[in-house]
Amino acid sequence: IIIKNKKLPYFASLFKRQLKLPFNAKYIPSISISDYITRIVQYTKIEENTLISSLIFIDRLCNEKHIMLTEFNVHRIIFTACLIAIKVNEDQIFNMEYYSQTCGVKITELNKLESFFCNVVNFHFYIDEKEFEMYKQYLYTMNQISYTKVKNATNHNEGISLQN
Repeated sequence: IIIKNKKLPYFASLFKRQLKLPFNAKYIPSISISDYITRIVQYTKIEENTLISSLIFIDRLCNEKHIMLTEFNVHRIIFTACLIAIKVNEDQIFNMEYYSQTCGVKITELNKLESFFCNVVNFHFYIDEKEFEMYKQYLYTMNQISYTKVKNATNHNEGISLQN
């Protein structure tokens, strides 16, 4: 998504607007998005359905405020959405200090991110079954496509040596 956003003809003007939002980091985090999500799953024990809910919340945030995901904001948006989804969907919740350490953001800043997110989406965290199933199916389809691409690439390259 981030790569596609950079190719938009109006990227520069949207990016300037994004800089004013609290999700933007001063620097691009060194951890990849994939590794960051793995870290979130590992340390928060977030359930699969809660993770899917967080994706729905991210879409609502981006659609409501015309937020564009960039390298500067995606990590904070993902974690904030996961934090809110955990609070909405799960029975066992850690304290904010624990979440702060997990995501690498100070507690005061994490509280501000959570508050901003909640206000932008007007505390709209109810997800009906049809919407949830649509996102779940989309994720499974995308995961299957990715797995198939990797598997085909691996099979295609069998027997090729990179040695001189």
